[in-house]
Amino acid sequence: YNQTILNTFAAIASEAVRQQALETQAAQSAEALRLARKAYDTAYGGYRAGLTDYLYVLSVQNALLDAEERNVSIAAERMDAYAQLMNELGGGYEARKGGAGAASFPNPLHPPAPPQGLPAVSQNKAGP
Repeated sequence: YNQTILNTFAAIASEAVRQQALETQAAQSAEALRLARKAYDTAYGGYRAGLTDYLYVLSVQNALLDAEERNVSIAAERMDAYAQLMNELGGGYEARKGGAGAASFPNPLHPPAPPQGLPAVSQNKAGP
C-alpha cells in the first residue's frame, strides 16, 4: 500500500515537472514564432521593394512554418501532459452537463431536437 502511494506521488510530481517544462518551452516557442513572423514580414517587404529574390522569401517562410509546427507540437504535448496529470490525480475527463461553460459535443447517435416548427429528421436508415 505504501509503495503504491509513493509511486502515485512520484508520478504526480513527474507530470507536474513535465507541465512546467512544457510551459517554458511554449513561451520560448511563442517568442521564436513571433520572431519568425517578423523575419518573414521583413523578407517579403524586401522582395516587394526589389531588394531580395523570392528564393530568400521562401527560405524564411520555411523557417516560419517550422516555428509554427513546433508551436503546435508543444501545444499538443501540453494538452497530453495535462490529461496525464489529471489521470495521475485520479480524475479523468467528463463533459459537464448543462450550465455555463458546459462542453457540447455532437452525438451522432442522439441528434439534438429540431427547433420548433421544423420536422424531425428520421432515424430510419432504410431507403425510401
